[in-house]
Amino acid sequence: MGHNIGHRTINRYFLIFILALLSPATQAGGASQPQTLKILVSNTASQSGLIHHLANAFEAQNRHIKIEIDSAGALAVLDKARLGHAGLVITHHPPSEKLFMDEGFGLSRTLIMYNQFALFGPPGDPLGLVTERELLTVLRILAENQVPFMVPGARSGTQKKLAELWSLTGVEPNWPGYEITGSSSAATLRNAAIFNAYAFADIATYLANIDKLHGMIIPIYRDHTALRNYYSAIVVNGQHFPHFTQQALAQSFINFLVSDAGQFLIKRFGETNFNTTIFTPAAHLDPGIKTQHMKHELETKRQHLQVLSGLAIILAILSLATSWLFFRTRGLEKSTRLSEERFELAVAASNDGIWDWDIENDIAYFSPRTNEILNQPLNQAHVMDPLTHLISCINAGDRDKLQKQIKCYFEKDDNTTLTAEFRLPQDTNKQTKWIKIRGKIIKSSQGKPLRMSGAFTDITDIKRSEFHALHDILTGLPNRALLQNRLDQAILSFERNKKIFSLLMIDLDRFKQVNDIFGHQTGDALLTQVAVRLRACLRKSDTVARLGGDEFAILLPGSKGDYACNIAEKILKTTNKIFYVKPYELNIGASIGIAIFPVHGQDAHTLIKHADIAMYKAKSGHEKIKIFDNNKYFTAPNNITSATID
Repeated sequence: MGHNIGHRTINRYFLIFILALLSPATQAGGASQPQTLKILVSNTASQSGLIHHLANAFEAQNRHIKIEIDSAGALAVLDKARLGHAGLVITHHPPSEKLFMDEGFGLSRTLIMYNQFALFGPPGDPLGLVTERELLTVLRILAENQVPFMVPGARSGTQKKLAELWSLTGVEPNWPGYEITGSSSAATLRNAAIFNAYAFADIATYLANIDKLHGMIIPIYRDHTALRNYYSAIVVNGQHFPHFTQQALAQSFINFLVSDAGQFLIKRFGETNFNTTIFTPAAHLDPGIKTQHMKHELETKRQHLQVLSGLAIILAILSLATSWLFFRTRGLEKSTRLSEERFELAVAASNDGIWDWDIENDIAYFSPRTNEILNQPLNQAHVMDPLTHLISCINAGDRDKLQKQIKCYFEKDDNTTLTAEFRLPQDTNKQTKWIKIRGKIIKSSQGKPLRMSGAFTDITDIKRSEFHALHDILTGLPNRALLQNRLDQAILSFERNKKIFSLLMIDLDRFKQVNDIFGHQTGDALLTQVAVRLRACLRKSDTVARLGGDEFAILLPGSKGDYACNIAEKILKTTNKIFYVKPYELNIGASIGIAIFPVHGQDAHTLIKHADIAMYKAKSGHEKIKIFDNNKYFTAPNNITSATID
């Protein structure tokens, strides 16, 4: 018996051993290998150690992903990405990033953070630059004194930012001793320290190399908005490379970077490692992320409004049913009193106002919420001559229309419900409140109106949502969707009255430099001023729309080429004048393309395209106004040329 037990034990262990050999984990050589995401990072972001810090935090949350980081110059990382060497690029050279995206090598580009550039010089500040407040003044002093000055390689983001600043000062940095080293920012700082020279680099690189500089070079000017160094993360388009599988991994890492946790790590990195702020989270400034947040908020509000509207309709139906039962079972006088009591109980938790009109005695019950909506005293429950009272509460421009709607409803013989919308007078903040009224009438067997009940609903938020859906949030101008609608209406009008109309496409000339140098807040303020000036150039019947970025369009109904050219001239004059956006004085200018319906297109799409082509012709040439084709119908002024396409 013991012999048999021993054999069974040996067989059991042998079977376990065989099954272990045949298991998928054993056949695959153990646990599955993690996926690898390769990231190319510009030197200025890599040398501080921030990206490695973020990668470690990401890997700790995603054990199945391993991150490999390689660094190079701001342009070199984009060159390597074009060869398929990475799935994600983090750099700080906006023009090259845009080109990378336009060429189709990038799928998405997300703003994640910024740090600061600074001017560095010998200890002791021999030129006394620390006391200067204006950055451009500091640069001019350096040029006037022709100090030894070292700059990193020509293809670096650092050199590109400095070149923009020199351009603003009007100084050509070509004096003896001004040297473009061709080296990295770190090497340039070390050489400047050795040769007692000035230099331009980012604070992160300086702090990462501070031990090697031995106090021989220090920051002498920093903390200026024009010195901000913005970093973007770009997902590489895998369609250009066979067997490329990193797109999902790259997007996952970007999602981590723009999350609250990732942005917190970016903010705390400098404070923890260098006892000062180095990198500032900036994902909230990214247009794509801002749009997503706005859409989410609008969708949430829309859902809430739908629920409230549904409840209001149900409540109105229940209220009408209650009124009808009381009218049928008890006398009219007693029914009115009981209806009011039940209304007060029914609407206590409702956001709608309830009203009940005894038409024969011309007296109405208004719930407290009704009076609140109409901006009337809350204790005014019973109102004599309610129609006159209601008309006196609303905006003067809507009174005749509401009276006609109620009169027409009384004359109808069908079983429909009254539905109308009106405005209240503007409040002290010049805000307009929109109200919807709904009501159901009860008539005698002879068709005489006896009673009418219904609800008032504050639909201001819905109206604002509808307005925002068709208008640009920043400037308040119509957006592309509303422009398209008005173009379609103008085309339909042409079929009836044969009136020609014009379309102008406008692009601001130096807006991108304003955004890059002075920041998006300054750019937004500038766009708001441009919108005001454009409106001032037009008639009330004209439409000016913002299509996005710094691109505007103007629809001039009932106008031919001469009028369109005159308006274009006025726009050029007003955009060439100085814009004052504290504390800056900005000079931008514009380029304008003109297309005439139906000469240059017989549908909205073609007309927009041809006006756009003319605008780009104007932007690339010496004349700032161009007409798509003016040979058949009118002659442009001498300083306007045609942009006819072969």
